[in-house]
Amino acid sequence: MKQPHPVLSAVDSFLDSLPTPNESGLLISLSGGVDSVALLAAVAEVNQSREVPRPIESFHLHHGLRGEEADRDAAHCFQLCRRWSIPLHIVHENLDLQWGNGKPSMETVARDRRRFHFEEIAHARKCSHILLGHHIEDQAETLLGNLLRGCGLRGLAGIHPLTPLGDSGLNVARPLLGCRKETLADFLHSRSLKAVEDSTNTSPQHRRNRIRHRLIPLLEEESPELITHLHHLSVEMRERWYQSKQKLNPLQSRLFNREEFISFPPETWEELADHESTDLFRETLRGDGSKQQLDRGHLQQLLLLTRGEKTSETELPGQRVARRCGGWIHVSPKKLPTTARWEPVMTHPDHPLFHLDLKWEVENPTPLLLRCWSEEDRWPGRVTRSVESLRLAGIPAELRSLWPVFEDPESGDVIGSPGICGPQVRLSSKASTKPGPLGFHLLRVTHPQID
Repeated sequence: MKQPHPVLSAVDSFLDSLPTPNESGLLISLSGGVDSVALLAAVAEVNQSREVPRPIESFHLHHGLRGEEADRDAAHCFQLCRRWSIPLHIVHENLDLQWGNGKPSMETVARDRRRFHFEEIAHARKCSHILLGHHIEDQAETLLGNLLRGCGLRGLAGIHPLTPLGDSGLNVARPLLGCRKETLADFLHSRSLKAVEDSTNTSPQHRRNRIRHRLIPLLEEESPELITHLHHLSVEMRERWYQSKQKLNPLQSRLFNREEFISFPPETWEELADHESTDLFRETLRGDGSKQQLDRGHLQQLLLLTRGEKTSETELPGQRVARRCGGWIHVSPKKLPTTARWEPVMTHPDHPLFHLDLKWEVENPTPLLLRCWSEEDRWPGRVTRSVESLRLAGIPAELRSLWPVFEDPESGDVIGSPGICGPQVRLSSKASTKPGPLGFHLLRVTHPQID
């Protein structure tokens, strides 16, 4: 019995793995190149052979960058989809207006716009998965590019066969990730299908092209099996990354993150090995919106903070700084607004107080005076100075003189302090208000801990 083509086997296995109902559709990204045409043809062929075929649609982005060549690509995609009666969504968007000096690269803009349209079309057409034609050579190029950038374990995992598309509820799938490009070309030849070539794929202007056309051939002279080795490495590293994420995810849930501020409590890193700590910092700080890459020097300085060695502060990319305070590690903007000393106010047991840009709900049967902390203050029932409690709570030294303290207005006795001791306090901020340094740490220390 004749064995099915490897491309058909890969797609067949992918369709078998889908947990979603058959009525949910598949949206195929179609550029007109070898990989995407092979994906479209294989999915169409395998799907038609199934007892209950899935709805299939396709998407093509006309970048508006290559003139007649781009028009040719769109027309070719139209002809391919007409062959299998697959609906094709062609979006025209002039990306040359969105990239340049001081803006993201063309590759970044194109990727971001494709993802935007993927989500829009997939939701509108009830497609659960977006299919991309990445193959083994793409994986090798990605791994080498990540290594050149100084990646960690996540980068060595490379391209994943299945990933969520942000928070959209959609999945991005790459059924051909285990196939060589020559195998895809052979599949097209066996079906008498043609693909078009994007001329920018040979331009040395793009780093991926330089890796593909210069670096990989040079390395293959030393190791002809380079592509295969990198493929196996990515598979192994991906499994290790999944295991690492299982350990890091619960720790990341204990971080406190608001706008430009992130705090790492000591229990999130104290029991980790150094390589696990660097994964925690890299993964958290790469997803904080700064889009700034941490290099090995930054990670080493962060490790020194965890050990309490040499320094209590280190600069990070994006005009940020990491500081250690009482076991906590805080990441914040390097330049912070000055917080003015504030006047005492009274709390009320029956209605909330709006103070320091926060809503205060204090659980106490009688009104309390809320004032700034003093070095002479002692917490109820304690003989040690209250400054040590503030330090252990991770309150930066420059904020301690502004830290709120509850005082009995009749006796003048200190009743406690938010998040430290005394009355329970619920603090919240308006969605439209960015917390300053004092507001951030007040929200942090009063935030309920998840065990």
